[in-house]
Amino acid sequence: MKKLSLLFILISMLGAFSLENANALDSSANPSNSSYDRCYERLSDNYSSDSRHFKINMDDLEFEEESEIEKSALNFLLKRMGCDLNKVQNFKCRHVSEFEYSFVCSANIDEGYFFIAPDMLNAVNIIFNRFD
Repeated sequence: MKKLSLLFILISMLGAFSLENANALDSSANPSNSSYDRCYERLSDNYSSDSRHFKINMDDLEFEEESEIEKSALNFLLKRMGCDLNKVQNFKCRHVSEFEYSFVCSANIDEGYFFIAPDMLNAVNIIFNRFD
């Protein structure tokens, strides 16, 4: 339970970034940058953040099974950020308490790693942390 509480404290401290109002996600932004640079620039809020929170609305996702929600949310975010979906590694999910829906998934890409957790409403919270 402490891990789940810590996750939500981190989310509240970082502040939510909703993809619905993200003008920084324009695909024409910085066309001279490589895919890696563009991806990292967007994930890190123009290189200004070591960690960043994203909130993905489940209505924007395509999935058939509930077990696919977290991976679908991560793919949705990475596509919007201009990242290479083939770079996702070590995607795994773990329960963090005795409650059925209390789990967190993690994955990493070249630029950093993610914690992915659905809320009990209609959103998936994703925290990006850059590698040092």
